[in-house]
Amino acid sequence: LLDTLLLRRENAKKYVEAHKVFVSPIRRLPAETLSEILVHCLPEDRHAVRDIAEAPLLLTNISREWRRTAVATPALWSSLHLFIPLSLSSQAVERRVTGSALWLERSGSLPLSISL
Repeated sequence: LLDTLLLRRENAKKYVEAHKVFVSPIRRLPAETLSEILVHCLPEDRHAVRDIAEAPLLLTNISREWRRTAVATPALWSSLHLFIPLSLSSQAVERRVTGSALWLERSGSLPLSISL
């Protein structure tokens, strides 16, 4: 009986540990607050670049909620540095143009700041 109870307790601990992420404080933030935090993740010294390793694209890969919030936050997308090397194929250029158009679409009605 004691072994059974100890095993059940251990299983319950594992279950709680595995589900802690779902009750973490960051998940309870209102979308408006998370949006403000995400804006503060943008680089201050330059325009944002289309790089998956940097904000804002990096922020869209944290979780579904962060992606939803980031995509719905125009301030994350109102600044963009465009760099298209001459050596890119026409397909690669087309992908960059499409991605940049989506980026700018997400900026909504905010004024845009673009650098080349």
